[in-house]
Amino acid sequence: MKICRYILFFIGAFLINITIARGQGQDSSRYISENDTTVGIPITKVEFDNKVSNYIKQMSDWAKFTPSDYVEMVRIFNTIGDSHLIKIDYYRMYYHVFMVMYIKIAGKTLDTKMMKGLSLYSKKYNLWIGDRPFGNNNSEFRINKNN
Repeated sequence: MKICRYILFFIGAFLINITIARGQGQDSSRYISENDTTVGIPITKVEFDNKVSNYIKQMSDWAKFTPSDYVEMVRIFNTIGDSHLIKIDYYRMYYHVFMVMYIKIAGKTLDTKMMKGLSLYSKKYNLWIGDRPFGNNNSEFRINKNN
């Protein structure tokens, strides 16, 4: 049991370092927004926050999810990871909890395969988990800044 705690601690520390390192370069979300191009499924800020809140609560209870839930959860994960939202504790908590507790289960449920760049791809759902090709509209949300 003690060994498991140490392993989870080191995984968490590793993931935090990856997140910090990713924030130092130019990611595609910032590049896209600066060029006024839109990528992702449109969603309001309120709807996005409601989804994040709902899934954080369910994940904290170790809930079982349907494939459609995992699709939504992956889109949230990708949206947070590729934007300025990762700097906000609330969203970073979702990102890390999903990565540590659910990403493997989601990948298996969605029948993903390992692709270039160590990202996962589900052909069945046309969904990327993690790094994805430029312009893939199905793998993340586009938050409407006006709402």
